[in-house]
Amino acid sequence: MDFPSVDELQPLVCRYAELRHAWRDFLVDLALVLPNGEYFPDPFTKDASGVERLLRRVLGYAPLSSELEVRLGFLEEEESADGARCGSGACGTGAKYSAHYNIFDEGDGYRVLLRPADLENATALVCSLSRSAGALVLAESGEEMREPVVDTEIAATVCGYGALLTSGAAIYAKGCGGLRMHQATALSVSELAVLTALFARTHNEKTGRVRSHFGATQQEAWDQALAWVDSNRNLVQMLKDEPAAVASGMSEWNATQGFFSRLFARKEEPIPAPKTSNLTDEQRTRMLEARKLVDEALGE
Repeated sequence: MDFPSVDELQPLVCRYAELRHAWRDFLVDLALVLPNGEYFPDPFTKDASGVERLLRRVLGYAPLSSELEVRLGFLEEEESADGARCGSGACGTGAKYSAHYNIFDEGDGYRVLLRPADLENATALVCSLSRSAGALVLAESGEEMREPVVDTEIAATVCGYGALLTSGAAIYAKGCGGLRMHQATALSVSELAVLTALFARTHNEKTGRVRSHFGATQQEAWDQALAWVDSNRNLVQMLKDEPAAVASGMSEWNATQGFFSRLFARKEEPIPAPKTSNLTDEQRTRMLEARKLVDEALGE
């Protein structure tokens, strides 16, 4: 699997940082949403009520008002690029799933639009709904849309949906010609893994727990993404403290370093000096006297 170059990652990470800065006031308590029973405890049924219930569950993790009116809609069936499909939908040269800008502003609320193909696979469905959550946050915050589909996926990763999107970036379906990989996202599995790894590191998520929910393709991308993110610990710290600086291109990024380089870089981090700004003059004098006594004792 080819890992994106620093030049390829830069516009994605800068946009991620830009949205993180814009939404910094309501991102504090967000967690990484995982495809498990903790986040999706409801039984799923493949009908309108089941999809509606899943939509509410997905949107419940987004920083959106509970009073926001969101309705569900379906687009008409589209033919594949070569006009042919087998029963499984995994044949032909066209993509089984496709990433699209899937919300429509109706004035008094929004309509989330799904394609029939999205309903054929649970991973693709959750992926599409996660992109909808990102689109809704973008729309409600008034952020400028540059590349609508890409922007909604970046916005979704900023809001904690990165693991769900990464899962949807590589879906395997068996057709007449064997097993084929389909992509339900605009961004690649590696690009989404990087953005998700940045979220995990900045929000102190357990990366091993995230990895356990991925398939083989996502796990490979996740390992590469974590290695790159851990090679750029300054970037992670700036995303925590100064995301606007990252968005403006003020940070320097490294290529992926070896395991031992990352390990020793972690051990060599300087120990922060004790905060003394709140000490009174009397307390500061006592501390200096105590330090002097210790130095004299050690020198004897």
